[in-house]
Amino acid sequence: MLKLLIVEDETPARKELRYLIEEASSPVEALQIREAKNGREALETVATQEIDAAFIDVNLGDIEGINLAQELLRMRKNLKIVFATAYDEYAVEAFKLNALDYIL
Repeated sequence: MLKLLIVEDETPARKELRYLIEEASSPVEALQIREAKNGREALETVATQEIDAAFIDVNLGDIEGINLAQELLRMRKNLKIVFATAYDEYAVEAFKLNALDYIL
């Protein structure tokens, strides 16, 4: 089972990303998707749950997505990070963190 975390402060964007992930996944592949509306919830989730990959918005309100990714990677070195955001100016920083992808 693939365990994913969506970190997005805007509910409509969080729901849309969940929908797109579910639609793109194989019917055979089992997914478990958790959601966090801010950095604090994301940190708590990764500290207490087994997560394989996180889809992170860049602007979360309580923490910048790049800083959150750095913290999450300190907690789980093998965590895969995908940034899903409307801000293109953070792409270089994201890939310096070895982000798997940067979706605009």
